[in-house]
Amino acid sequence: MSEPKWLLPRTSRVYLQGPFARRLCLLFPDFKVCSLELNYSRHVDLPGYALTLLDGAPGEESQLCYDKSVFDEVRGGEPVYTLRNKLKSGACVSMTAFADAAENPAMYSEYRLYNPENYEISGSLTLFCRTADLDHYITNLRDTGYDPYIPNVKTQYMLPSLWKPVSCDTASDGYASCRVEPGKLKITWVDSAAQPKHFAASDCWRLDYTLAPGESAGFTAVSRYGCLDGLCGYDAAYSNNIEFWRDIMAKVKIKPASDAPRIQAMYRQLIVQSLQMLAKYDDMEGVIPRQGDVGRYCWSWEAPHYLLPLDRVGLSEYTTDAFRTLAARWQNRDESSPDYGRMMSPNVHWDNSTGKTLEGAARHLLYTSDKALFDEFRPHLLLGFEWCEKKRRESEGKEGMTPGLFPEGRGSDWGEIGQHWTFTDAVNVSGYKWLYECFERFGDPEYLRIKAA
Repeated sequence: MSEPKWLLPRTSRVYLQGPFARRLCLLFPDFKVCSLELNYSRHVDLPGYALTLLDGAPGEESQLCYDKSVFDEVRGGEPVYTLRNKLKSGACVSMTAFADAAENPAMYSEYRLYNPENYEISGSLTLFCRTADLDHYITNLRDTGYDPYIPNVKTQYMLPSLWKPVSCDTASDGYASCRVEPGKLKITWVDSAAQPKHFAASDCWRLDYTLAPGESAGFTAVSRYGCLDGLCGYDAAYSNNIEFWRDIMAKVKIKPASDAPRIQAMYRQLIVQSLQMLAKYDDMEGVIPRQGDVGRYCWSWEAPHYLLPLDRVGLSEYTTDAFRTLAARWQNRDESSPDYGRMMSPNVHWDNSTGKTLEGAARHLLYTSDKALFDEFRPHLLLGFEWCEKKRRESEGKEGMTPGLFPEGRGSDWGEIGQHWTFTDAVNVSGYKWLYECFERFGDPEYLRIKAA
């Protein structure tokens, strides 16, 4: 038996979309971008499409070795990423990708080829689009993507071949569209009649290149759910993207004490990624504070852990509606329900969800110092507090339960039913503390009752 081999850590995917996007846009190390639907019907496996660059002509193509791809160091502040690899011909290839800031984002890619040799190099590339009803066929991610990423483009070959040319440089399948600006490369659409092999690329673009020693060439692609009407070219979109994110970074009021460039870049990147988790869903109102994977469900306990840091650095204008979702839209308002006043996401019913939401919303109001916003949130916060008080009273007189603590319930995704004194009660106590401070700050007399609880 061979000895286990530890692999170096590597980036499996990065997010491209802006805040409040209605789609999840990702770049993968195998020179692939995906655009996935966002709604609450399922946690994973919703529809989406992928655009993948392959090495070689259609029918002879191979996947770029993802474990040999290298990301350029991220400067932070803008989600614009560059990948580098090498082709079978010996040419170096890079891909720079980003998405615009629209609710229905367009994904832009620039591909650059360079001949590092002292002789001429020729070859072909395949640019391949596919749409899937179940996104794991195009992402190659298991469940939400926590497992190691091992892509296999052949799963895309199993999908129906619905992409057809609209013109020499544009194709669509009625779900999404893609346009290529080939630059100096020769571009040809190859359909299944011209490339009849099963389990190989067809109904896709072939791009042929010839590079003299030291010569470079490039092409760009833009894709979007729906049509491409009204989109600008790559260069203008790139400039607009940089300006959009720099305008956000200019609002950041708290920055690291260190001037070290890498620390500054890491800090900016954390802000970017937190903002990218703020999404809009097709089947829900308002902003949904997503999790940091490809799952669509939301955990009320987790969301404040990145919403509050955004508040702290001065970006509360981006988080208010997410807290409105957690505290108001997802609050049980059925007076006949035993859960009347409870705050929880539709899929996760932890007993600390209300306490954590009370803390998050209260701290958000303290950061904003907005009295009108406090007046809006006040009835929801009091209802959540009353639900917690009612649950605490359920432990009174019950054998084996400590009065004043929550009764037996669920404290995590693992599903064990019990009294979770730390993960439930300690979180709820923290919620009470911040709720009391919030009501006191705004001069509301209810702070005395909250403090006494």
